[in-house]
Amino acid sequence: MDPQSQDAPQPEQVAAFFQKHRTGLVTLVFTDLVDSTALLQKLGDQAGTTFLRQRREIIRDKLKAIPEGEEIETAGDSFLLVFA
Repeated sequence: MDPQSQDAPQPEQVAAFFQKHRTGLVTLVFTDLVDSTALLQKLGDQAGTTFLRQRREIIRDKLKAIPEGEEIETAGDSFLLVFA
């Protein structure tokens, strides 16, 4: 299942994170590309899709290096990440 297709974080994802990390303090990170609609229109369909895919790959690759961090949700060009 493509994480981008999720409508909202699933409660079991959040519960699993807290069980795994056992912390009362977390940091939430929301990402968003400023003027992404204009950028994607300028790039065109194929290049825009490639750009978003590569961006997601980079973020997910960097996130793998941080054991206390997890991706909770994606939507369009945005990410919701949580860190213990």
